[in-house]
Amino acid sequence: MRSNSVAAILAALCIVSSASAADFVIDDFDGGEDGIVLSRTISPVPGTMLAGGDMFEPGNRADVLANFSFGLPFSISDDSLEGAALNGAFEFDSQGLFGVQKTDSFFGVADITNDQNPAVAPATVASATVDWEINTTGLSNMMLTVDVGAMGDFELDDVFRFEVSFDGGANFTPVMVFGVNEDIEHTYRPLDDQHRTSFADFDDSTEVDATDLATWATNYGAVGQMDNTTGDADGNEAVDGPDFIIWQQDLGPARVDSVTTLNDPMVFLGADMVLGGGDDVILDKTDRDTGELDSVSAAISGSGSSMILRFYAAQDSGSEAFGFDNVILTADVAAVGAVPEPTTLALVVLGLGSVWAARRRG
Repeated sequence: MRSNSVAAILAALCIVSSASAADFVIDDFDGGEDGIVLSRTISPVPGTMLAGGDMFEPGNRADVLANFSFGLPFSISDDSLEGAALNGAFEFDSQGLFGVQKTDSFFGVADITNDQNPAVAPATVASATVDWEINTTGLSNMMLTVDVGAMGDFELDDVFRFEVSFDGGANFTPVMVFGVNEDIEHTYRPLDDQHRTSFADFDDSTEVDATDLATWATNYGAVGQMDNTTGDADGNEAVDGPDFIIWQQDLGPARVDSVTTLNDPMVFLGADMVLGGGDDVILDKTDRDTGELDSVSAAISGSGSSMILRFYAAQDSGSEAFGFDNVILTADVAAVGAVPEPTTLALVVLGLGSVWAARRRG
């Protein structure tokens, strides 16, 4: 009888909970969220801030914003090479968070203080939030990862953070905090287009070279509707000697990277959530070649069967942009039916053996 009891106990022990790490897409703004995401609530509702240059909603470079026909704010889109949605291309654009290689959707934030979303005293800037309701039953050791970027000369009133509450709790615990470093300046990644430095690059190859000289020689003496594609480097509607001199002086590279340096960048404060704590990360625009933002990660404290993940923003300026994409939750997931580790099983067997021996002696 005792032998059968021990066997039954051992069999039951083989059905235990273990954990394996898994990634859950909370939001990629392209409809790829996982089933644990129960809802997403954006406040104010997208489309209610009816002013050009304002944004607090998902968007992409190909579409106008929700419910009205504005293009992306200039601070959000890099229009130096190609205009986004209703925007026109502007070669000398100096700011824009998302370039042409960013082809999917993202969440953009720009100038959220306005007549439709005013600041509430004593605050001097308005706030806005995104809440995701998430089923976290069986999840532990949670980690949040977000692709995030920012560009602009920010103010101390500009605040952005991700925070969580569990099981309907009213209090939120910060997970990721972003703040302004007023002691530094930052040179941002190059914009999409390169600035033209010479109009003697007649074939727009980014180099002033022998091919351009051949163009000038072929059209030498021509007048009238001339431009820099025909050998007229100085714009006087004639291909003449001064154009050759410009070609000679400008021989070499004809374009340079367009970069912008601004004071007071936005930084991710890191695990210590302290400005200047040693693990700060300066936020930047998308990479010109890949269209990607930088990723940051932070551990989530607490647990429960349900979680509200909140993005909170407070900001008031059309020239300062914040954006993010690919909100990912990584967690250990409890699984039923896993066999315990050999060491654990051996200890259990020894313990049961001791109990059995004690009962026999009794």
